[in-house]
Amino acid sequence: MEQNERLSNLTSNELAYLWSAYEYETMAKCGLTSFLQHINDERTEEILKEVVTISEARIEKIKQFFNMEKCPVPLGFTDDDINFNAPRLFSDTLYLEFMLQLIQMELANYALAFIGAIKPDLQQFYENATKESMTVKTKVKQLAMDKGIYIPAPRIPTPKQVTFVTKDRFLAGWFGEKRPLLGMEIAHLVFNAKRNGVGQAVLPDLAKSPNQRK
Repeated sequence: MEQNERLSNLTSNELAYLWSAYEYETMAKCGLTSFLQHINDERTEEILKEVVTISEARIEKIKQFFNMEKCPVPLGFTDDDINFNAPRLFSDTLYLEFMLQLIQMELANYALAFIGAIKPDLQQFYENATKESMTVKTKVKQLAMDKGIYIPAPRIPTPKQVTFVTKDRFLAGWFGEKRPLLGMEIAHLVFNAKRNGVGQAVLPDLAKSPNQRK
C-alpha cells in the first residue's frame, strides 16, 4: 500500500455493491426516461414515472454514502447518454416487460447487497430498496395481467406421492433415458427465456449472426 493510501471504512463487499448499484440505477434511469419520451398508455406511464423517481432518490442516497466515505462517485450514466430526438423504437408492451425484468434483477441484487452489508445505514438502504422494488413489481405484474400480456410459467401435474431419486440416470442430461423437467428447472428456463426475449427485442442486432449484421 502506498503511504498516501488509506483503508476504506467500507468492506470490499459494501464498496462493490454500492458501485454496482450506482451504475445500475443511473443506467435504469436513462433507459426509462427515454421510454417516457414515447408512450401512450397512461397506467404504464404512471408506473414508469414512479420507477424513475425511485431511481433518482436512490442515486442521490448512494452519492451520499460515497461522499461520507470520501470515495469518488462513479461516473455512471447521465442525460448526455440519451438521444431525446430519437424516434420511438419500442411498444408500451415492451416497456412493461422491460420493467418486469429490470425489477426482478434489482430485487436479487439488492437482496445480496443487504446480506453482505455490515453498516446499519447501508442495511437500511438495501432493505428499503428491496421493499420499494417488491411494491412496484406487484403493480407492474398486475398491470401486465390486466392487459393480458403476462405469461405465467406452465403448469405441471400434481404429484400423487413423495418420490426419491434412486438411479444415476436421473442426471443423464443429454444422453441416456430422458426424464421430465423438474419444476425448478422449468422456473429457471422460463426466467431465462423471458429475460433473453427482452434482450433480443431491445438489442435485436445481437441475435443475428455476424453475416446478418453486415
